[in-house]
Amino acid sequence: MKLKLQVLMTAVFLGSTAFAQGVFPHFTYGGGYQSEFTFMNLGTTSATQASLTFFGSDGSALATPVLGPGLYSGNNYTFSIPPGGSVSLILSDQTGDSIAGWANLQVPGAAPVTGQVLVYRKYPGLPDYQAVEPMVPQTICSTGMPEQGQTLVPFDNTNQVTAIGKRYLFGS
Repeated sequence: MKLKLQVLMTAVFLGSTAFAQGVFPHFTYGGGYQSEFTFMNLGTTSATQASLTFFGSDGSALATPVLGPGLYSGNNYTFSIPPGGSVSLILSDQTGDSIAGWANLQVPGAAPVTGQVLVYRKYPGLPDYQAVEPMVPQTICSTGMPEQGQTLVPFDNTNQVTAIGKRYLFGS
């Protein structure tokens, strides 16, 4: 099963477009859940500084237990992605209730960054739950409002049940 997951993650990265800012509409941690954000700097000349801001399902600022290289302040986590490299950040809290939210990535200028979040949970006696979500571009049009984007969500539902959730962050 792990080999299938690695192939799926590679497919998402190869099919993703790099954006200077993006949104992850859903992540979950706690209560047995763990989310792992992975970012790739597609540029080859310099490191890119990035800022990932976490929000609760109700839109309020959400302080999260981030494991990874960087600095955390309030609900904002800043880190550096090496040229041609990647960085992984893990939200893991094995105690208490599960907490869900969404996150916003900001990088300076037009730095070529892409990313995804892997949400997983182990159920005793059942197959592990795993879902991969690519970063959704947050492009700004001339009116100052985000334009609508498209998202490819590859999945494998062989002998399993697959569900897809979508969150609309902006009005039409």
